[in-house]
Amino acid sequence: MAFRSVLEEYTQDNAPWDWALAQYNLGKTLSLLGERENGTVRLEEAILAYRAALEETSRDKYPLRWAAAIEFLGLTEMLIFQKNGETTYLTRAKSNVALALEVYKAANATSDIEKSARISAYLATLAAEPEELTEEEKAFLDRWSARTSDIAEAVAELKIKLHEETDPAERADIQRHIEIGEKLLGKLEKPIAD
Repeated sequence: MAFRSVLEEYTQDNAPWDWALAQYNLGKTLSLLGERENGTVRLEEAILAYRAALEETSRDKYPLRWAAAIEFLGLTEMLIFQKNGETTYLTRAKSNVALALEVYKAANATSDIEKSARISAYLATLAAEPEELTEEEKAFLDRWSARTSDIAEAVAELKIKLHEETDPAERADIQRHIEIGEKLLGKLEKPIAD
């Protein structure tokens, strides 16, 4: 992996910021690969990379970078929980995402707040019965479900338009938008699928 070779050049001693950034990117890559595999080996490696990145990315000095790393650490722990059912990982995931959400709220980072709140709501659903969800979590899931159906409608309309369009360039553009919409739907539906 390219990030591993970068880590040979940038060490924690000679280039701590670059080293931490490479660790963060290595964690993201390993997490993506691990999500597609049956086991948890790469996901465990991703956790180690995120923890290493957090050694040089302090919450006080780089709050948004720290929040992103701690949130991705939480997401990776969630993936491990989904694969092996060990509740320790779910507990850590909830805690880490909550920490990221605190930072995003303090920074008034609106899109990050919404994303972390959505993740928190999903994490709450993994081990909770619907009556155990807070009103805020239920409202957020309801709102997110409505947004998902709006995107699904737009994709359906684009598919109809694709069949009616004869210009190859326009068809290619419509197809690209359909693919983007379907990719987005996959991301949005995943948190509310269970």
